[in-house]
Amino acid sequence: MDWIKQNIFRPLLEVDLRVLGITRILLGIVCFFDIARRMPYIETFYTDNGLITTEFLANLNRFGTKAFSLLRDNFTGIYFSESIAVTIFFYLALLFSIFFIVGYKTKFSHFMVAVMVISMHNRNIILENGGDLVLNNLLILTLFLPLGGALSIDALKKSLSRYNDSTPKSLNDGNFTYQGPPRSYWGLAYFAVLLQYSIIYIFNYLNKDGSTWEQGTSLYYLYQLDLFLTPLGKFIGANGLMPIEMSKLLTEITMYMELIVPFLILCPFFYVWTRRISYITMFGFHVIIGISLWIGLFSWTMIAGLTLLLTARDINLLKMVFNRLSPGPYVVFYDSDCGFCHQVCRILRRMDIFQRFIWAGNDWQDQKPDSLKSLADKTIVLWNQESNQVYTRHEAFGKMIQSLPLGFLVSWIFFVPGIGHLFGFVYDKVAGNRTKISTSLGYKACDISSGHIDIYPEELESIPYIKKYYYWGIESARTIVVGVLIVASVNYSIGANDGLKDWLKEEGYKASDYQIQNRFIKNNLRKITKSTRMVQKWNMFSPTTPRSNKWIVLKATMDDGEVIDLMTGKPPIMDRLDYEIYRESIYYDQFIRKYLTRIIKNNYKRYRDPFKKAVLSEDNPLSLGDGRLVKSIELWKIHKSVPKPGSTLERKVTKRKISLNTSSNRKIKNTKIKSKPKTKPKNFLKKK
Repeated sequence: MDWIKQNIFRPLLEVDLRVLGITRILLGIVCFFDIARRMPYIETFYTDNGLITTEFLANLNRFGTKAFSLLRDNFTGIYFSESIAVTIFFYLALLFSIFFIVGYKTKFSHFMVAVMVISMHNRNIILENGGDLVLNNLLILTLFLPLGGALSIDALKKSLSRYNDSTPKSLNDGNFTYQGPPRSYWGLAYFAVLLQYSIIYIFNYLNKDGSTWEQGTSLYYLYQLDLFLTPLGKFIGANGLMPIEMSKLLTEITMYMELIVPFLILCPFFYVWTRRISYITMFGFHVIIGISLWIGLFSWTMIAGLTLLLTARDINLLKMVFNRLSPGPYVVFYDSDCGFCHQVCRILRRMDIFQRFIWAGNDWQDQKPDSLKSLADKTIVLWNQESNQVYTRHEAFGKMIQSLPLGFLVSWIFFVPGIGHLFGFVYDKVAGNRTKISTSLGYKACDISSGHIDIYPEELESIPYIKKYYYWGIESARTIVVGVLIVASVNYSIGANDGLKDWLKEEGYKASDYQIQNRFIKNNLRKITKSTRMVQKWNMFSPTTPRSNKWIVLKATMDDGEVIDLMTGKPPIMDRLDYEIYRESIYYDQFIRKYLTRIIKNNYKRYRDPFKKAVLSEDNPLSLGDGRLVKSIELWKIHKSVPKPGSTLERKVTKRKISLNTSSNRKIKNTKIKSKPKTKPKNFLKKK
């Protein structure tokens, strides 16, 4: 039984607290940028003054499961739709994301960020992409993990209250970082995240059963899609750096990575190496996608979650590398009679995991630099005894930060001319008023005794049985909830991904045979998935990579008779695709592009009527800001196919007018260039 626990359960259920801390920081940064990039579109998409009103959304979802959002009607009856309220909502979300990054009130901050970010995603599902869905899943599943257990303000406060390091000597003698085996957490939530990543990759593989993936041309076509390309991606496509031979090779590699990595992630044997391989492989894969394609935050969200594949051995290896890069050791001379100064040193001591600092108070009797006597009353003194180099004021703090893990990323700013002078000014002000600051914070100005006091962790009282039962109850409830989420996700993914359904059909089975049959349970699990948007349909560039470039032209007739493209403010271009002009538009952004390219599809045509009403209104959210009103609006799709590999034939640009009269029952003719017929379902493990 112990062998099963150590070799089966441990790799799937145990995670290092430091890994959770790093994941929290990266996940919080992704949330911060996700919120910030939506803020210019608060009026356009998130209030009743925009293109999509809460009234329209309420009617749109009358008969289906509503995705939960505090920015639209929900089961609580509490939601925000006015401009001021929504703006405050966004700024509060930014604030909580910062709290989440630094680990302040971590669980509460995490909960608030999850609710607010998911509310933004679920407010307008028409705008969502794969990155939003990944972030939804990560925010919810990691709620059940102790992300604040390490590398957080919460962990720092816990250490400060636990250890009574009241003298400079006790700072040198004490171990304020955990010295035993790496602390870890055992829980089903960790397995849920591993399973989630495996689901994402395996279904992306299964759904890639179209002709471009079968023929190996996907990467070739991908780097011809100007709409998605970053400057780097455009450079690759324009200079022929993705020839068909390279495309076939990289397409094949992509397919095999997405097939093999899910099994490596969940393999309990040799898991340190299988997850290292998975992390390095997919980290590089997502970085390349992220810097060459404009696809939102998908790649960066995936990278944030991939951090959970790291183990305690990986963290110790990184610690060893950074330890060698860290400068020092230094002797730190500071005013130990100043309560505020000593508290700062207590904090720095806990961050000094490489033990680069020796703390010297007013009673220091060992060697000293020659200039200490003239400097001690004015500034902190940092002394490199080996080189006899002395640093003071803000430069001393800059050097100390440089000695901390990853401190070199920010320490350089203390030495930049101009900015360094500003830091020096601030330091002098604080140092000159340190006595007042000490007393105002509740520290006495001279409350540090010169004698050494041995320190030990405060004795923890034995936990009463009632508290033990409480903790067991909380953990049991947590496990049950996570178990339900796992079942809901797996059950949904079986029926939502066409690649799996095609493969099962080829083998003579139905996907529904492998789903939960009880209608009550099945419906409620589906409600959980849809209301939280933990949707498990993973089809990035599937079943085939698009083989054409397109753009939507908003041909508007203004009240002065001028005809313009409402996206650019210039005469509409109908005979060519000019992305250089489109990129100059104030509306050239993922959200506007996603919105326009979706409302032209028949399954989103109900959005066209509110779009037309909003654009023709006096409060047009797409106004160019010149005071003119739109008298009439036409929606045109401009389309141009990408030449086949090796072909020099220039494809013609086609255009199609999209009907905005959604009340008509006339079916809109689709004149899009048809893709090749879908190939037969592929074998699950064998690529044709």
